Amino acid sequence: MKKSLLALAVLGAFAGAASAQSSVTLYGLVDANVGKDFGSADKRMGYGAVPRLGVRGVEDLGGGLGAIFQMEHRFDTGNGLIVGNTTNQMWNARAYVGLQGAFGKIQLGREYTQAFWQQLGADPWGWDTVASTLTSGWTGGGVAGMRLNNSITYSIAAAGFSFGAQIAESNENGGANAAKTGFDKAAKKPFNLGVAYDIGGLSVGVGYENPGDADDKWTTVRASYKFGAVKVGGFYGTGTQADADKVKSFMLTVTADVGAGQIRAAYGDRKVDPVGAVGSASDMKGFALGYHHAVSKRTTLYVDYGNNSKLATEKNAYDFGVKHAF
Repeated sequence: MKKSLLALAVLGAFAGAASAQSSVTLYGLVDANVGKDFGSADKRMGYGAVPRLGVRGVEDLGGGLGAIFQMEHRFDTGNGLIVGNTTNQMWNARAYVGLQGAFGKIQLGREYTQAFWQQLGADPWGWDTVASTLTSGWTGGGVAGMRLNNSITYSIAAAGFSFGAQIAESNENGGANAAKTGFDKAAKKPFNLGVAYDIGGLSVGVGYENPGDADDKWTTVRASYKFGAVKVGGFYGTGTQADADKVKSFMLTVTADVGAGQIRAAYGDRKVDPVGAVGSASDMKGFALGYHHAVSKRTTLYVDYGNNSKLATEKNAYDFGVKHAF
C-alpha cells in the first residue's frame, strides 16, 4: 500500500512538472451593442470590440528558451459570420508560431505590426466601440495596416524599454490597407518598427510603418502620464497615404478611473492634403466621450458618443453595449 502511494506521488510530481513546462490557453471575447454610426441615420445592432475565439500556448524547451504559438478567429456576434475580409480566413486576427527567450521573441506568420502597438497605446478605447471610428482614424491616419501576412516579427522588452521590428513578404500584403482587407501583392516588402519606454506613470512611444504600397508611410509619436486616477495623453502622426496624399493628425486624451468605472475623452484632427485637389473628404475633426463600467473581472457595460464635424450630415454616433472576455 505504501509503495502504491509512493508511486502515485512520484507520478503526480512528474505530471505537475510536465504541466508547468507547457500550457495551452483557450480565450475569447463576445461583444454586442445597439447604436448609430457616423454618416447614417439608421439605428443598428453590432459590436464594439470585435468578438473573438483564440488558442495560445507556450512550451518550456529548457535553458530559458520557449516555443510559442497563437491562433485567433474573429466573428460577428449577430450572425456568426467571419469578420475581417471576404477571403474566409479562419484565423484572421493572429496566426503565428515562434520562439522566445532572453534574446526576446521571434514570431513567424500573421501578426500585428509593431507600429500598431504604438498607435493602440495612444487610444483610450483601444480601437474598440463606435469611438474608434475617430480614434483609429487619427492614430492610423488612413495608412496603418494593423496586421501583416507572411511576416517575421522580432520584439524584446527590458527595464521599461521595448522594441519591435517586422518585415513581410510582398505577396498577400499589397494594395491600400490590404493587410486588413485582401491578398494583393505589394509593390515592395512591408516593414515597420516600434519603440516605447514606460516608467512609473510615464509612457512614451514612437512607431514607423511602410505598409508596402509605392507611396505610403506613417510615423507616430505618443506620450501619456498618469496622475493617480487620471491619465492625460497626446498623439501626433505624419505621413503619406497609398495615393501619395499627405496626412497629418493629432489627438489629445483624458481618462479618469471612478470606482469600478472609467470615463474616457478624446479630441483630435486629421488633415489630408490631396494631390492635385482642393479639400478632402478624408478629413476628420471632433471628439469622443465614453463611460465603461466593470461589473466583474470579465464583464463590462459601456456607452460611447462621438462627433465628427467634418461630415456633411449625420455627424454624431453612439453605442450602448456589453462585453464579456474569458
